[in-house]
Amino acid sequence: LTTARIASASAFTNPIISGVNADPSAIRVGDDYFLVSSSFEYFPGVPVHHSTNLVDWELIGHGLNENNKISDRQLLTTGGIFAPTIRHHNRTFYIITTYADSIRFLPDFFPFQQNNFIVSTDDPFWNNWTQPLYLDQAGIDPDLFWDTDGTVYLSTGYPEFGPKGGNSTIWQSKLDLTTGYSLTQPEMIYRSSLPENIRWAEGPHVYLINGTYYLSVAEGGTEVLRRQTIHRGPSPSGPWEASPLGPMLFNSRDPSAPIQQTGHADIFQRPDGKWYSVFLAVRPQLPQNINGTYQLGRETFLSSVTWNEDGWPLANNGNLVTFEMEDPNLPAKSNASHTLRDDFSGSSLKLGWEFRGTPSRPWWRVENNTLSLRGTTATLDALDGMALVLRKQDGLFYTFSVDMTFNPTMDTQEAGIVAWVNDHYHDTVSV
Repeated sequence: LTTARIASASAFTNPIISGVNADPSAIRVGDDYFLVSSSFEYFPGVPVHHSTNLVDWELIGHGLNENNKISDRQLLTTGGIFAPTIRHHNRTFYIITTYADSIRFLPDFFPFQQNNFIVSTDDPFWNNWTQPLYLDQAGIDPDLFWDTDGTVYLSTGYPEFGPKGGNSTIWQSKLDLTTGYSLTQPEMIYRSSLPENIRWAEGPHVYLINGTYYLSVAEGGTEVLRRQTIHRGPSPSGPWEASPLGPMLFNSRDPSAPIQQTGHADIFQRPDGKWYSVFLAVRPQLPQNINGTYQLGRETFLSSVTWNEDGWPLANNGNLVTFEMEDPNLPAKSNASHTLRDDFSGSSLKLGWEFRGTPSRPWWRVENNTLSLRGTTATLDALDGMALVLRKQDGLFYTFSVDMTFNPTMDTQEAGIVAWVNDHYHDTVSV
């Protein structure tokens, strides 16, 4: 049972998707909105949410599922699927994302094994995404952009080497969507002007709006200095002019704000012409934890986007993003208390249950209104192989219960429930 704030009649409540849903990307197709987010080391990968009003969202599937899973390899914490982008072109939906093998992480973050790939479908409600089409351009947080002449541009975050290197920059090539091969050599199109210690440019998105090309970039790193910057230019590759208004989105300019680390945004337009943005943010539990502990991870937030007379956008009219966002154009959402119950009817797990890593063999089954787990030799500190089924925590305060039977055959066997952060940090109640 979760509890939440009650919004006014003209306000919606942030976050719009509670719990770990980082790096959101969203599009509108007709009257429908589709949103994807990072899944990191968890499976199924790339959750796909749907909405018709931007406020109420439903999980409808995953870009990576049993039909097109990509790896049974062990992954360290925060490896796996990074920052997907969802786009729609010529009646086809595309998800482009990065599979990062964090076992290869070095202290300076790069290099590690990166595999950018695309999955596609003509109907995301069917959850029938294609097998991955792998790309030959390295980097993370890939973006797809179609120009008016049909040229497809692939942009990624990647380090700049040489005297000015050491930080992530934005690289771009023209892409053959049939083969996954780049048609041109990747070129650096953007370098952050922020101080060297936070000069991280990630999550690029290229747009063509009213005849002008825009580049939106997440900058400042993955913690308290994260912000979203916006730039414009005469082509999909720039050169880029930075907004004179400063960051499009930057809540951490006020260290006391209860919502921090805003960024990694995507923007889109409603049928009535109004613009909105989805982005990640965190809710620190205590003021002293502004750059540290946030129990629910990086969640998905929403804001309106307004454009000034010179063609520059700002989220929430340049004001801080808040929990209750006044917006007469959207329905109010209370995020009222709700109860989630799963009696394990049917023959498979329902959407919302996850595994740590891609299971290499079925050690669970659903039958007779029961979820049965077969124990393995792996402990919760292992990288894979543990008999562990997870569900995201989506409220700060809640009551959780489970009816469980356990039939051990050895003294060393154990079963129970776990409050899971990762393989390093978790609390168990077990027998």
